[in-house]
Amino acid sequence: MLRIDEDVGQVLVVDRELGHVWLGEFCNYMTGYSYRTAEWSQVMKLATDLNLVVQIHTNVAEMQYLAETFPEADLAPAVGDKRRGEFLTWMAWYVAELEPAMFAGLGGELAGSPQKQRNFDAVVRRLEGALAQRHYVVGEGFSAADFLISSALDFARRVFPASDVLDAYLDRCRTRPAAIRGVALDNASGPQGAA
Repeated sequence: MLRIDEDVGQVLVVDRELGHVWLGEFCNYMTGYSYRTAEWSQVMKLATDLNLVVQIHTNVAEMQYLAETFPEADLAPAVGDKRRGEFLTWMAWYVAELEPAMFAGLGGELAGSPQKQRNFDAVVRRLEGALAQRHYVVGEGFSAADFLISSALDFARRVFPASDVLDAYLDRCRTRPAAIRGVALDNASGPQGAA
């Protein structure tokens, strides 16, 4: 019961200080809960109707599912949109190329593996090449692919080379109004990673 009281108190503080309510944090890889259920859709519809903020931890397939289930968020090109193929390519590239390169860099594996270093360099070239021509990976609008890619880059920025192009991309992603609201919510909820 103490936890419920603390959560209710937190909701009230966030609502009072920020003007919107944080519904909660959903982390399905800890519980095995599926985002593809009728109950989940009901919770998200209610959250949308009441203008609540929901923090979601997800993988690539779930991110795509959520972006497509809530098209009003405009995070995924619709079927038939000429950008659709590029969007799906970036989503797959994130998990197949960026994540392994990032973790190789974080794990100190690049110097000892010419193949991992080549893969890492290819990731940097692809990102810089795309982002030198446009604001986001699929064009001028932020997408679910940018959620994944910018989060990974932000998390592991220290392992990637100095790059004005990557830094400008991260700055665009961080200064979006939704990103600013999310950081405010994180800061209002107390120390993160204290455990």
